[in-house]
This record gives sequence, C-alpha cells and structure tokens, in this order.
Amino acid sequence: MRQRLRFAVVRADLISTCPPDWGTAIFAPSLPLSRIPFPSHPSHTATASTLVRNEPILLASIHAPTQPSVFPRLQDIFQGLETMEYANRPVVGGDLNSCRHAELVWPKCGHEAFWHRIDKGDIWIDCCRMFHPDELQTFFRQGTINKFQDDHIFASRDFSERVRSCDPLCNPDTRSMSDHIPLIAELDL
Repeated sequence: MRQRLRFAVVRADLISTCPPDWGTAIFAPSLPLSRIPFPSHPSHTATASTLVRNEPILLASIHAPTQPSVFPRLQDIFQGLETMEYANRPVVGGDLNSCRHAELVWPKCGHEAFWHRIDKGDIWIDCCRMFHPDELQTFFRQGTINKFQDDHIFASRDFSERVRSCDPLCNPDTRSMSDHIPLIAELDL
C-alpha cells in the first residue's frame, strides 16, 4: 500500500495541541489516528498512533520552541519520542527551527551535535536527504539571508527502504500561506 504522509501547519480538526494561529499537526486523511499524550513539551508536539497492515506506527509532528533556545529542548523531544510505545516504527516531521547550516550561523548552540546524531543513521533517516544531498530551503521569512531548511521529515531506520520520495512543495499557494513551505514524503507502508 502506498500512503502519502503530509506534515504541514494547517487549520482543521486534526491531531494538534498548538494554538490555532501557529503550531503543528498531523494530517493523514486516509489513516485512522489515535492521539497519544506526549509529556515532554506537549504544546510543541502532536503525537498519534495508527495501524497500517495491522502494524502500529508512531506519527509525530513537531514545532520546536525557539525561546530561549532550540537546544536542549529539541534533543529532549527526540529522546522522548525514542522511548514511546511504537518508537521502533516512527515517522516524525515538522518545523525543527534547526538545520545543518544553522551551526555556521549560531555556533556552539547544539545544532551540530543534533545533526551529527541524525546523520549517523542509527535511529533516524532524514527522508529529504535520501533524495537531495544538500538541504533545501523551506523557510522564507522576508529579510532572511540564510537559506534554511527548518522543516524536516524523519523515519525510523526500519522504514528506509520504504521511503519513495520527499520533496518541498514550493508554489505561490504554499508560499502565500506561511513563511515555511511543507515537505511531502511518500512511503510504502
């Protein structure tokens, strides 16, 4: 079965714990979602489980907090996800407010250690990097001079053979809705 999982900031009755004017949500229109409480930073994460071919999968969407800084809170969120039920089968996406390039702009703030851990591939696979060797700009705030990819989708290493594509959706419509554009990942589940 091919199921397209989309992670985007949307206004709808979805799995979301964030205020309506910003945040994160899980949008998987053809999957039954069951909300899972996430005690670590609950206002910045939406977590749910679903069954695909009778296999439980953990879905999570993150809007990483930036005040006073992204780290160590983003690292705490990922460590929390790794200990959850179904954590061996996660798909995680969202606005991490971090990217590999961020270490050059804000050195020694934790970005490099976080991305080094991701890039080792022991736990997480960066879906976009599977198809694009360099990060792709997903953050377009007016006046920004750095081409940050703040938005990411990860899957467990077990899913690496099932990721079929991962691309930003950049068009006039998506650019007009937010200073971020969504990534769309397609996985064979």
